[in-house]
Amino acid sequence: HNPHFDVDEDALPIGTGLMALAALREVKG
Repeated sequence: HNPHFDVDEDALPIGTGLMALAALREVKG
């Protein structure tokens, strides 16, 4: 089991959330 892979998995939802938040801000102006 690779600990580094776990770190990447934990970071994915954060990156997705930031992109979604940026998209919402653009839509709302």
